[in-house]
Amino acid sequence: MESAVKDSGIGLAMIGGENSFLPGGWYGTTVADALPVDLNIRQRKSFPSTTVLIVIDTSGSMGMPEDGVPKYKLAIQAAQRTAELLSPLDRIGVAGSTDDIEYVAPIARLTNKQAVLNNIGKLRPGGGGVYAEPSMQFAARELGKETTKVRHLIFLADGSDTDLYGKSQEIVSQMRKERITTTVVAIGAGKDVPWLKQLAATGGGQFHLADKASKLPQIFTQDVAVMSRSAIEEGAFFPQPAIGEQILTGIDPGSIPALYAYCLTDLRPLARLGMRSPKSDPILATWQYGLGTSLAFTSDAKSQWARQWVPWSGFAQFWAQAVREVSRRATRNDYQVEVKPNGGSGEITVHAYDRLGNPLVSNETNVRVSTPSGESRDVKLTQEAPGVFKGRFPAEELGSYIVSVAEKGAGGETRVSSSGFSIPYPPEYQYQALNSPLLEGMASVTGGESLTKPIDALREVPHPGFSIRDLWLQFLLLAAVLLPFDIGVRRLALPLAEMWSKLVALVRKRRKAPEQVADARIARLRTAKTASKIEPSKAPVERVVIRSESKREERPPAPTHATGSTASRLLDAKRKRRGDQGD
Repeated sequence: MESAVKDSGIGLAMIGGENSFLPGGWYGTTVADALPVDLNIRQRKSFPSTTVLIVIDTSGSMGMPEDGVPKYKLAIQAAQRTAELLSPLDRIGVAGSTDDIEYVAPIARLTNKQAVLNNIGKLRPGGGGVYAEPSMQFAARELGKETTKVRHLIFLADGSDTDLYGKSQEIVSQMRKERITTTVVAIGAGKDVPWLKQLAATGGGQFHLADKASKLPQIFTQDVAVMSRSAIEEGAFFPQPAIGEQILTGIDPGSIPALYAYCLTDLRPLARLGMRSPKSDPILATWQYGLGTSLAFTSDAKSQWARQWVPWSGFAQFWAQAVREVSRRATRNDYQVEVKPNGGSGEITVHAYDRLGNPLVSNETNVRVSTPSGESRDVKLTQEAPGVFKGRFPAEELGSYIVSVAEKGAGGETRVSSSGFSIPYPPEYQYQALNSPLLEGMASVTGGESLTKPIDALREVPHPGFSIRDLWLQFLLLAAVLLPFDIGVRRLALPLAEMWSKLVALVRKRRKAPEQVADARIARLRTAKTASKIEPSKAPVERVVIRSESKREERPPAPTHATGSTASRLLDAKRKRRGDQGD
């Protein structure tokens, strides 16, 4: 509860009554630390001087561990907390009861409280059992010497190992006549519990059955507070409201009815007082504790101490506004928190986005982890991606881990996102059931069988497999040969597409070249054949120019045959060339 208020911003309200605040045994607890009032009021108020004698069972059973802590150490803690609760004017003594009864801290005034606490810490278990009659005789003798107004005995015994009842009832009855009260605390339910309960009734005190020794500190402080009546102030009074108290908004101060009792507390220095008693004791108080708000109303809310409040017209409005004051505000949060366990650690992932969905790059959050033991630790987040922050923390304890991410809003308010996980049992001890149907199905599909005896695992295999040849060397050589090509392909950027297109064009060009040559030869032959069919009369007349050194004369060419073949024309042309060369 304390971690939920401090680290997760959850509100806490404690309402008074016989089982609340100091009468309820909340002194010294972590919940009391979260309240806006202090329960240790015997240090400042005037109460009747008190003597408390604690007789503790120190038999062998007290050496047995409970949740990893020996029972006698829990008893020591309970006695020490009782001593802390008493004022310096009070007296306390602690003794161990087994085969013999011996003081570890003789009855003395608490002027040197630390010395008394150190002596109580010397308590150790012995042997045998706890003896009732010798313990009562010891208490009657020691408390009979005291002159304080209040004298009280707390007898701690094993519920199943208390011996020598003897005349214990008569001794306790005589102590009560002398105004010495007796409270009996039984550890564990057993055969002696009915008799111990009767012993407490005879002594005029309380009977407490502690199923666990861890409850002893709460039981002891509760018993001492009620016994000395130092925790409850009785008598009718009108509470006096403070000016500007938000819980009383809309409520007429003059209409507030009377209360008939309240639990005594002290206001903490930073708390806000909403209502007080005529003796200036806090009736209503609030304060900020970590990320949350806690409230204390020291009177009750039922028809015992507040019998005039229940029918009051402002009763519902008062408590509605009180609950609204301590409740966690529902604010918009820009963070999404994911937490999961992973191998003895907890992993935190925070996704941070603004209202437009853009990732946040700044890490201005406060991440706190509450462990099962009640401790709190801060975790530093590192950014791994835009808007993603991660962190780790140790998670080796069993129990619940609460992770709270607090951010500041635009108006200065605190926004809190909470998440967590639980480790109910060590992962290595988790029981995994055998999936027999799956295994049997695999055996039937593959032609196998289910083995019922361990020796069957060594049976001869009906279809053994064998290897013909190892191929690793061949594959290794192939990989070595292909390695240069692989490197070349990765390192060289070749224009393969362009090279392929040029190659295709070159092949096509070579195929067309012979066809073009043949076409050119056929064209020349056709031209020559056409020229041979031209008529002689239509043939052009050529003139031959004869150059000489003396003169230049022009004469007509030799007449060609009117008719003739191509061969005769070629012969005439040859003759002309020879004649020109002769000239």
